[in-house]
Amino acid sequence: MRIKSSFVALIALLCVQLLSATDIYYVQFSDKLGSPYSVSNPLDFLSQRAIDRRATWNIAIDSTDFPVNPAYVAALRSAGAVVKHTSRWMNSALVVTSDDDVIDSIYKLPFVIDIELVYRQRFYSPKEEQRQKTEDNSNDYGDANTQLQMIGVDRLHAAGFRGANIHVAVIDAGFLNVNTNRAFDSLRMRNGILGSYDFVNDNSDIYQEDFHGAAVLATMAANIPNQYLGGAPDASYWLLRSEDAYTEWPVEADYWIIAAEFADSVGVDIINTSLGYAMFDDPSLDYRYNDLNGKNLRVSQAALMTARKGIITLVSAGNEGNTEWGTISAPADADSILTVGAVDRYGNVTGFSSYGPSADRRVKPDICTVGGSAAIVDSYGYPSISNGTSFSSPIAAAMMACLKQARPDLHPQQLMEEVRKSASHYSTPDNYFGYGIPNAWRVYSDVVGYEEPSSELGWNVYPNPVEKELYIETKTAVKVRLHDLCGRQKLQRQLSGYGSIDMSALINGIYFLTIDNGSKVQTYKIIKGEF
Repeated sequence: MRIKSSFVALIALLCVQLLSATDIYYVQFSDKLGSPYSVSNPLDFLSQRAIDRRATWNIAIDSTDFPVNPAYVAALRSAGAVVKHTSRWMNSALVVTSDDDVIDSIYKLPFVIDIELVYRQRFYSPKEEQRQKTEDNSNDYGDANTQLQMIGVDRLHAAGFRGANIHVAVIDAGFLNVNTNRAFDSLRMRNGILGSYDFVNDNSDIYQEDFHGAAVLATMAANIPNQYLGGAPDASYWLLRSEDAYTEWPVEADYWIIAAEFADSVGVDIINTSLGYAMFDDPSLDYRYNDLNGKNLRVSQAALMTARKGIITLVSAGNEGNTEWGTISAPADADSILTVGAVDRYGNVTGFSSYGPSADRRVKPDICTVGGSAAIVDSYGYPSISNGTSFSSPIAAAMMACLKQARPDLHPQQLMEEVRKSASHYSTPDNYFGYGIPNAWRVYSDVVGYEEPSSELGWNVYPNPVEKELYIETKTAVKVRLHDLCGRQKLQRQLSGYGSIDMSALINGIYFLTIDNGSKVQTYKIIKGEF
């Protein structure tokens, strides 16, 4: 953030750049003195659901919840600026002007301590994603089966937890055709879309904007009978646009902050954002890796604030793993959230998944779910395949919605920590897997002491097909043996409760896994690789 003493140099720089009618500046206020708002009247600025969330987790309503001082906003307008948005958490405003005299007048206001250029219109090219059609499957989940089974969401569904009464905010770039796409018929019919807002264009039609948010939503809420089912099909959703898909400027991070504040105010339980910020159309504004400590950047400060307000926030790690940047972006560096990396359908970390740690050496990403060949639904309502941590994050968000329904008494931070503990690499986290692939069923069964019916073995083996690590869950100590098609034993070992088998050295093909607990034996057909 630029300090006030740098203002003259900033103006000099701007004077040599091409003027535009759409410059946007971030204006930082010094205080909220003289605010007409009070903690004794929270309904003036928060919904009852947001107040109830705070009460449930003993979170005090304080001045960070107050909107900015209306007198300060009026002064900005009097100076000649258009006030686009205000941020209560950052105590700031976004103003639109291309008049240096207006900026100079704003700078002289006694309650303004900083001004920063965050957007200037330039030539651009649309951001693109790779998508391809895939064949329908005949089961309820369709192609989504692998990504949900890998993290145990299918078992939560079977136990009756599909996200009912959980409110999720999806902060993204646009939700093309969600109002007509057949994949969201059931969502619309049950009024599962709670509302929407476009913070970029101020209430334009989000259903005519970018497709990215619709694909993200599909992993959570889509329902095409016998072809596709999202991870939290009974949850309710706020659709919030903060991202301009055609440009990349710091103002989009500020839109994200305002969208997160809105999500808090309407009482959401979970925020998913498949967005991240590091490099911009103007390289002089790029973030540095050292900024990614969860404290320096205001978008990361805002993500932490969501946690402090009792919200579970999930952020995609980013798709820069095989680029020069490589590492996570903001707000994925924030503390007390879940940053989600991507694995493929075999449980291997994808090359594109951005890696950690944060600049202050915290483990990032926190967890990984499927983002390589992830199952989505296209804008015409057909199951498709796409790549990106954009999809691993909402898959994890859907898991959190189901878990929150299952255990509403757990504090959000406790629930997130239980998810980390359930993950495959919890004891040996690294910069790529983080704590690993989570197991939602383990979180649920460990917390509530759930026991499988006596008629069932209660063993779980995944993923299948497998490329590298085959994970095995049991309730008791077991002997595990693996044979190839010719009956040759490839390995034998003892497991107790939870373990894994490294399949990476085996050639692709079909294997048979036998699990024996001394009284019962079960054999699983395991497919190694693309076979």
